[in-house]
Amino acid sequence: PKVSHSSILGYTSAFDSVEKLHSMKIRDIKARHLQEAIETCNKGYPTRRKIKYLFGQMYAYAMQNDIIMKDYSKYVDLGKNIKGPERIQRKLKNFGNILKT
Repeated sequence: PKVSHSSILGYTSAFDSVEKLHSMKIRDIKARHLQEAIETCNKGYPTRRKIKYLFGQMYAYAMQNDIIMKDYSKYVDLGKNIKGPERIQRKLKNFGNILKT
């Protein structure tokens, strides 16, 4: 299937957002690693959704090729999709955390 340029950029961004997992072998990555990556990525809901989709694709490939036996991506919780004033407050909080580091 053909993938649009926009989708490629989105999945590249999703992959870049979970850099902590890049050095790990997929057979060593458990649900807690995936969840931590989602929780610490400081991205909005649409990007977190793309990250979870990417996890699912990676696990499907690994299972098809007998690298792993279990798909931990199914257990990732994206959190709620925050909109409006709550979203602005979250962004300000994340921005404040970035400034502290």
